Amino acid sequence: MSVSGIRSEIKQISSRNVSYQIDLMEWSKKMDLIAISTKGDIIIHRFKWQKVWTFPAPSDNLVPRTIAWRNDEKLIAVGYNNGLVVLLDIENKEEIYSFHLNCDITCMIWTNCRKPIINSDNKQNQSCQDHSSFLPKYPSLSLLSSTTKKTDYNTLKFYSKDTMNILVTALTNASVNLSIFGMITCANLDLLKFFPHEESIEIQDLLMSDSLKQLFVVVKMRHTSHVLIFENDMLFKYSVSLLKIATQHGLIKNNLCYIHDTIQVITEAWETILLEMDNKLIKFADSQSTGSLSADFLELLMFGYPPTTALYTFLTKDLTEKGLKKLANSIELSYSTIQKLVIKPLTTSVMNVLYHLSTLKGMNKTKYFYAILLNENVDNAVSSAGSLLIKTNELQQTIETSMRDYKIFFRWLYAVIVRLMDESVPDDIAAVRQQEINYLAEFLKQLDGINEKIDNEDVLRRKFNLERVGQYLEDKNLVFPIADDCPKSWSFLLKTNDCLKNCPFMFPHDKELSLVQQFKKLSEKIEAAFNHLQIGISKNFELCYHIESPVTDILHTNFEISSTSIYIDTENVVLFVVLDSKKELTFFEIDRSFCVKSVKVTLQGSFLFQHIKFYNENTISILLTDNNPSEKTTQFLQFPVIKLRETALIYSNGDAMRIVNLFEIVDESMMKQIDGIYGIKIAVSGPRKVSSILSDTKKSIKIFEMEIDEDEEDLLETSSHNASTEVFQNI
Repeated sequence: MSVSGIRSEIKQISSRNVSYQIDLMEWSKKMDLIAISTKGDIIIHRFKWQKVWTFPAPSDNLVPRTIAWRNDEKLIAVGYNNGLVVLLDIENKEEIYSFHLNCDITCMIWTNCRKPIINSDNKQNQSCQDHSSFLPKYPSLSLLSSTTKKTDYNTLKFYSKDTMNILVTALTNASVNLSIFGMITCANLDLLKFFPHEESIEIQDLLMSDSLKQLFVVVKMRHTSHVLIFENDMLFKYSVSLLKIATQHGLIKNNLCYIHDTIQVITEAWETILLEMDNKLIKFADSQSTGSLSADFLELLMFGYPPTTALYTFLTKDLTEKGLKKLANSIELSYSTIQKLVIKPLTTSVMNVLYHLSTLKGMNKTKYFYAILLNENVDNAVSSAGSLLIKTNELQQTIETSMRDYKIFFRWLYAVIVRLMDESVPDDIAAVRQQEINYLAEFLKQLDGINEKIDNEDVLRRKFNLERVGQYLEDKNLVFPIADDCPKSWSFLLKTNDCLKNCPFMFPHDKELSLVQQFKKLSEKIEAAFNHLQIGISKNFELCYHIESPVTDILHTNFEISSTSIYIDTENVVLFVVLDSKKELTFFEIDRSFCVKSVKVTLQGSFLFQHIKFYNENTISILLTDNNPSEKTTQFLQFPVIKLRETALIYSNGDAMRIVNLFEIVDESMMKQIDGIYGIKIAVSGPRKVSSILSDTKKSIKIFEMEIDEDEEDLLETSSHNASTEVFQNI
């Protein structure tokens, strides 16, 4: 047994060389799982290295920069070099949420509020009850399309009802992003504004207190390490309000995701409608040097016989009676599918998002709780949701009109083709009412439609206005907006009544916009509605303490893996260990009254620091290398924190910091030599009693069981041999 009761015994349980590079590794603290990054992929392994799942990079050239386990370890966050942050479900690697930040990511951590912030006695909780359980559930889209990612849009299983957690992400532009549940940004902190004379600031590590009041950041400026302590009481003061807003954000985002996927399914159904008919008409029109298709069909309607031989051949040879029947049935089925999707999934989800936005609007009226977090952008989002609901009703009306016109058109064409084939026309087909003739004439009059460019080229192709539904599914203005000529219609009443026209409670009707455009507009309005809450909170961050750690060993400051580690113990004392160079580290202890103690630990001889991590509040894991020219070795040390706390002296900027040699406070015999590897990086988990060491080639890794009891050694001798054969077999 070593100093202060810390076990120095470790037992290797696996070792493996691989053919690719391992970039990151992070142990879970509650489960026997480790996350590693290799070739852009994120891989989860069990304790004995059985692979659980692999999540490939979302696109080419994306490199994971950091991995963070959420405190409950239901989610894992992955930050990429382009600023993308992806949240993955540990159970099935499902992508729960993703968002983009504006530059590369350096480090990322989760923090969890120490206790529930909402209880049954909370008045705000009672006045803001959730009635979303009474809303209709979404029908599954997975049976209708294979492209939908999510399987369940009805739950918020990764949102807590009473406890808030925050994902804190540091970026290379010296800014820090804070997002509640990792899904809604609540603050952006720009460190450069606190140091206007600094050109660059490199964030090395950060941590937030479980009271949500302090943010601790370790940065490098001009080859000097600095510890920054920021305070912000708004996160704690408005924690209940923020939790409520975050919950509404989750509900609304689920709705938006469902609407997006529903539109995709509708588009897939629509794409099969008129492809064959459109191709036939284009082929026929291109064969004609003069005239228009619309004029030919109108003349056929008037006189009952094709005006040209080409049209006669087209009807009898290209379309044919059987082909027309098959085409008519296919189009009717497709329209019926689209109509069902618009009536149930689409309209239901739009009404649900309107409900949740209206709830957010009601919260905004409670100025005492939400005045600094929400503003009039919420009203704009509600108005935009109402416009989308109107647009879905407009699309439904267009579908009904198109179905009516198509049935008349195909029934008339069928009668013409049968008559041209000298066969008798059934009475139910031959009977056409005058109103149907008017509809048919209007349909044929607009048949020629427009021409469109092919892939931004100068070549134009014929495009026929066979139906009006497809224009709603494109990201551009409607070519044929819906006409409303009825003098007694609601829109006519609004136009002629300024009082109603200017009423803020009337949802605007953007007749020129497509469904896709209206949905994109709603998404932008919702984004703006939630963006306001980060403005006030970001301004409230104050730099309350700044500690500079002078580097005495300039020679060894530049090395590939610089390392820091932060820990908050049970007494809320913050412990910092900063690896200033390969020859020295600095330890800081800061209590709640900002009394700072520090000590600088140096190495003599050929030993070099490589990496450090807090194993738990009592132990720091230190990876060292011995660069003795005769034999380079790797050493692993479980360093007792108590020794540093006993050695540290009260410190303020400008004071001479106490400097001690590592082996003055610990026995060199406590170091354990690790054979067969030259290590550069470690990953540890005190709760799981496990450590791992990565080699300098990043292609070799060793796993160790920590705190071994003597009666466990025989068991591990057997299990380690079996485990080592399973490592990375399936990668």
